[in-house]
Amino acid sequence: MGCSNINPNACGLRCAVCTTTDPNAIPACVAGICKSECKPDTCLIGGACKSTLADVNNCGACGRVCASGQCSNGVCAPEIVVTKTIFPTSIMIAPDGSLVWVETTVNGSIHRAKPDVTSMSGMALYTPGTTDYSPVAMAVDSEGFSWIERNTKLPMAGRVQRAKWADNQPVVLANSENIPYGLSVPGDGYVYWTTSGDGYVKRVPRGGGMLSTTITVSMMNTDIRGVAIANGIAYFANNAASQLQQTEVTAVMKSPTKAADSMKPEAVLATMDGTLYWTETGNPGGIRRYSPSIGMAKDMATGQVNAFGLAADATHLYWSERGTGAMDGTVKRIKLDGSETKPLLIARGLDSPSSVAVDGQYVYWTTNVAIGQVLKTSK
Repeated sequence: MGCSNINPNACGLRCAVCTTTDPNAIPACVAGICKSECKPDTCLIGGACKSTLADVNNCGACGRVCASGQCSNGVCAPEIVVTKTIFPTSIMIAPDGSLVWVETTVNGSIHRAKPDVTSMSGMALYTPGTTDYSPVAMAVDSEGFSWIERNTKLPMAGRVQRAKWADNQPVVLANSENIPYGLSVPGDGYVYWTTSGDGYVKRVPRGGGMLSTTITVSMMNTDIRGVAIANGIAYFANNAASQLQQTEVTAVMKSPTKAADSMKPEAVLATMDGTLYWTETGNPGGIRRYSPSIGMAKDMATGQVNAFGLAADATHLYWSERGTGAMDGTVKRIKLDGSETKPLLIARGLDSPSSVAVDGQYVYWTTNVAIGQVLKTSK
């Protein structure tokens, strides 16, 4: 075998055998020059490869500082924000930095809490006032918050509501919705939602109220899940058809087209550049990415067990993995640009984690059980 620019046993013009004295490094040949590369679960700190398994300043990844002050097996210990909330999900970051979420139970409420103070249950922003309704999802924007409610007795009597942060007075945007499921409030002045019971994507102006006309964007199979809007296109998870589908937001009663095949698609998220990301539930499930500009989908992470909630910041995608039993759920992250092949585990041992949200320092999630919690950890 001749000399090589990549073989550490025959590196460069002189076929050098590369070595290293660092026990946490392996010898490598890069462009014909001998170098050292850090082993997995280590990173380069002060000229040496050091373990990231117990370092609170480099926990699981270089530069990841545990705000909790505890790092075990490369995972920062989470901190509790809310100690007791009933079947919480759909957590969001309000414009003032507070956390808001829904309790998905009979006569459940929308709650709010400060992220930097541990509270018992947070403050109730809204309660239906009747056992006939249960909030299931919400979305926030600079002016207010919107949510969908299912009727616990009549599946076709769901509704969409909205309130402004300034007065917190609910306004009904739509009635008689057949099992409303997904919700999105982009910056185009509309509230969008899906109805899983009869397979529609709909929208209504944010300030519409009860007399507004609901525009049907698309009609399709039942079992429609999450929805996101990007560049005038509604993308939604059609679980029955095993597809991420799409249609123009101005369409009326128009059949959708396939964006990508997908097994058990659930949550859908659109980033500022118009790229779509979504979770696939099931075992195995996964995280997928679709770029409308090239019309191509790719796997971001495979082998995920019941991937569910989804959130993003400027550089990373975050999701919850519900697992198959109690206390085996996780929260993970991966780079948005697809340059990483393996996600980073940032929380483990969780009981049914559902929704995920992120701000500048933390990732937050809810545990969707009877005595649920809101937790956070360093990103």
